[in-house]
Formats: sequence, C-alpha cells, structure tokens
Amino acid sequence: MEPNNTANQSIVKEEVLAKGKWAQLLQTTYIDPTGKTRVWETVKRTTRKPSSKSDGLIDDGETAEVAALRELLEETGYIGEISETTPDLCLDPGLTNCTMQYVSVNINGDDSENLHPKQRLDDGEFVEVILIPMNELRKKLDEMLQKENIVVDARVYAFAMGLMYASSKPNMLPVLKA
Repeated sequence: MEPNNTANQSIVKEEVLAKGKWAQLLQTTYIDPTGKTRVWETVKRTTRKPSSKSDGLIDDGETAEVAALRELLEETGYIGEISETTPDLCLDPGLTNCTMQYVSVNINGDDSENLHPKQRLDDGEFVEVILIPMNELRKKLDEMLQKENIVVDARVYAFAMGLMYASSKPNMLPVLKA
C-alpha cells in the first residue's frame, strides 16, 4: 500500500443519531486516504463551537497556559511558571473529536505563596492533592491501585511508565535485536 496521503481525506457528511445535553452521537461518512468511502460512529461535545479550539477547562478567551495556571491554583492552591506547552493532541481519535494540550509548570516550593497552599474548589469538585517524587510515581500509583477502589487515568499511568523506563533503561532503544 502507498503511504497515506492525508490531503485526500475528507468528511462527506455527519448525521446526528442521538443528542444529549453534553454530547451527541454522529454517523460520520468520510473518504479515507485510499479514496474509499467509509462510515463510522463518532461522539462530539455539544458545547464546543465548530471554530473553537477551547474545550472543557479552557474558558472563552483563555490560552491553554492561562487555563493551566488557573486550574493549578484552584485545584491545588499552588502557583507556578509555564515551562512548556505541547501542540493539540488527540485523546481518542477513533471515537471523539476531543483534543488536549499538556502544559508543564514548575512550582517553586520556597515561594511564600506555595508554603501553605489552599485549594479553591468549585461546588462538586473533590480533589485530593498528593505530592509524590517523580522517581516514585509508578510505585505509588501501583500501591494506590492495590489499596483503594480507584482507576488511574491512562495518560497519568503512561507518564509514570515513561519516567520509570527512562530512568531504569535510559539507553534502551524501543526495538528488539536478534
């Protein structure tokens, strides 16, 4: 098969199959990179404007960086400085049109505002701040999974796995050699 030519891909039509307050189920007809017409079911948020990149935690007029600092303060009480922001990343491209960005923040624990942080949670938010050294993240997550009735977000667990592998096998290539 030839390499994918994404320029030839297109959505032909979307039909609403079911609609709720926050999400809708669509039947999406599209042309794939080989020119074949295909049909797939997708989920889209009803609250997202078609031309808007902001979704979820990003308020109208905010950047991802501003939203990250606001959410950090509200949910943990900490203030910080942005060190990096990723481009838009897909969350579940086979199912939804949702995207996200990672915003890395450095928190200065010696800053007077960070000495005794106070959460500013909205009604109905229940966030427990747990401080874990990065080199212990995978171990602590596994302990919490064993002891508590929780499910860890796959992105958090993948990050913990990446940290573990990067520190335990820093020169290992992701291929098998005979």
